[in-house]
Amino acid sequence: MSYEIVRETPSVDVYLEIRRAAGLGKKSVEAAERGLPNTIFGVQVFHKGQPVGIARLVGDGGCHYLAVDTAVLPEHQKHGLGKLLVAEVTQHFRDTAPLGAYLMSVTPVPELGWANGYEIVPAPEVAMYTWQRMD
Repeated sequence: MSYEIVRETPSVDVYLEIRRAAGLGKKSVEAAERGLPNTIFGVQVFHKGQPVGIARLVGDGGCHYLAVDTAVLPEHQKHGLGKLLVAEVTQHFRDTAPLGAYLMSVTPVPELGWANGYEIVPAPEVAMYTWQRMD
């Protein structure tokens, strides 16, 4: 299959649809409308002119960054697109972040990070989270 990389943040509709189809947690329209404009770097993968994958880099632009929203439509998974998306976000971080900056990712697929030089947070540190539940 032929794919095209486009370095831009997805629209709200594309963001919500690809996240839903890929099985990532639900986000409200309001959350997407507020969050997407704050993206430091966004990347999408297109196939035949249609978006099939997304990833974003968010953070404070100096000290702390987070690789988020890596998602690929199920019918386009297992073609290396997840690793490609993480590589794009990671490379942008490496090219633009100041020395001492920290990039973190939370993922159910750690192989995507390992392929791009990420390491597991060592003990005794613990990664934690909380969220506004959508029932």
